[in-house]
Amino acid sequence: MLGSTIVVLTSHRQTRRQIARALHSGGINVHFTDNQEEMASLLVDVKPELAIIDCNGELSSVEGALAAFNNESEHPPLVILSMGSDVNKLLHLVKNHEVGNLVAKHGAIRAVYPMLDERELLVTCEKVLRRNIFGIDKYVGSWGVVLHRAVITGTADKTPFLVQFENFLNELDCPASIVQGIVTVAEELILNAVVHAPHYPDGKSKYEHLGPLAELTLEPDEHVNVVYGCDGTRLMFSVTDNFGRLSRETLYKYLTRSFDMLQSPETKVSGAGLGLSLAFRSIHQFVFNVQENARTEVIAGWYLRIGSASEFRQVAKSVNLFWLPGPDKRERSSDGTIVVLKGRIDETTNFDDARTATKLDLRGVTGIGSRGLLQWLRFIHSMNGRKLEMIACPEVLVRAATEIAGVLEGTIVKSFLVPFECIACSKDAYAERTPEAVFQPPTERCQECGQPLQFAGIPEQYESVLSRNT
Repeated sequence: MLGSTIVVLTSHRQTRRQIARALHSGGINVHFTDNQEEMASLLVDVKPELAIIDCNGELSSVEGALAAFNNESEHPPLVILSMGSDVNKLLHLVKNHEVGNLVAKHGAIRAVYPMLDERELLVTCEKVLRRNIFGIDKYVGSWGVVLHRAVITGTADKTPFLVQFENFLNELDCPASIVQGIVTVAEELILNAVVHAPHYPDGKSKYEHLGPLAELTLEPDEHVNVVYGCDGTRLMFSVTDNFGRLSRETLYKYLTRSFDMLQSPETKVSGAGLGLSLAFRSIHQFVFNVQENARTEVIAGWYLRIGSASEFRQVAKSVNLFWLPGPDKRERSSDGTIVVLKGRIDETTNFDDARTATKLDLRGVTGIGSRGLLQWLRFIHSMNGRKLEMIACPEVLVRAATEIAGVLEGTIVKSFLVPFECIACSKDAYAERTPEAVFQPPTERCQECGQPLQFAGIPEQYESVLSRNT
């Protein structure tokens, strides 16, 4: 965005040069630093609209930088940049930190040097600055390029569409040996959106237990949108659903399998984890755009300016993650006594209504990250000890209450959202339980194998909270 200011923390000269070349070409003011203290000062002095942290140093230093950044009372959105060869470090950051925006690049255009794609970085920064993350037009939508669109209303639409898409690839004169791999990616992403994305309002999956049945037909608000196009250099293919339920935990699972040399297929009927992981290996750019509980767009990209199929397989791979909070996360009862929170609690969650309510319903909360926990603590402290009844207290707050003072101060927990697991296949499940019945398994059985469920939390944590729940 022209005139925007970005602060960059990196100690690598080559990375600095590439970032400068990419962002200055977009009219962006860039301030570089190689130490955490100076970055903290820059956040205060220049008040940037965006910050970038290069995570290619020692893991302890990277985590220290992230902690220092998150401890700032006010800070801009953050982009994590990963270009090193240590994939385990990247996976660790995705799993253990609230990484909202990520650019991970392994290898240059010909996979000779671990160099950043400058255009990819510029597009990333523009998407975050503008909070406009959706659409392949940001990658191949330049003047003169035609974007092709289709709507998938059920599994019956898949085969005719894939025939059409394969014809398009043949018209691009793609090497025959790579066409089927690209079509397989398209099929996998479509099935993932058709079978796995639709959920009932209570969060239960609608079609996963059925698998990709030939007669599966989606409701109008479940239709899947597909867009693809090529600018002569890049081919981009996107699939969008209207649910936004691709969780960070699921994404971590996909990425772990993508980088794991030994693949273990899922045994459930609708299992697509292996397929999506294998799909990643055959593409060059993987983009996840998620607005929680509203929309998920997965984009696959391929670099086509190559001379042979073997060269195609040597092109570097990159992963981009973009997250936006969902629509308004609050609902208030007509008399103002009950406030319902929905989606992921993060730094954007507004607790204003909850400060005057008597009950707080957390059934619709999908997760609480580190910044969300800080926001929660600020809310609790602002209550000044006023009593607040809590419904469906999630496990993350129970765990935090045993480690951090004041997490549940002033609250009376009327029910817990308790973790359980199947005694046979270990599939996770959650059930709402009163304080008296926290450890009592639900009567419902495992949706996968029909076996009973057992308590899967840490008893001492719940006992600690229960002892103070007065």
